[in-house]
Amino acid sequence: CVRLAKDARVAPEIASLTPAGHFQRTHDRPPKQNGPSKELQSFRSQLLSDAWLVIATHEAAESLKLVATALLIIDEAGQAHELMAVLSLVNVMRSGGHLALVGGPRQLPPTVLSRKAADRGL
Repeated sequence: CVRLAKDARVAPEIASLTPAGHFQRTHDRPPKQNGPSKELQSFRSQLLSDAWLVIATHEAAESLKLVATALLIIDEAGQAHELMAVLSLVNVMRSGGHLALVGGPRQLPPTVLSRKAADRGL
């Protein structure tokens, strides 16, 4: 299982599921912190190509183009507009995987940018 999100937004109790957390566990040291290291990027690519479950926000899932994923779970799906959801779906379909869009009543509410849709209660 891999959790993709900005590291600052990942709760400490699941930080070990991020690429940096997997890296630290397998290398017995944290990845270099001065910018995105090639070492961590290479490790992340390999990690994602082997992952059977990826949990991500739409923002983090954008980087999954061409990565084979068995199941991609998009968290905070209520914050996504249609294009974001379609892009995630297309990326997963290309890899032959599956997609689940997840949101809940205690998460952020949907963002409605269309004035007409908001006026009609959407």
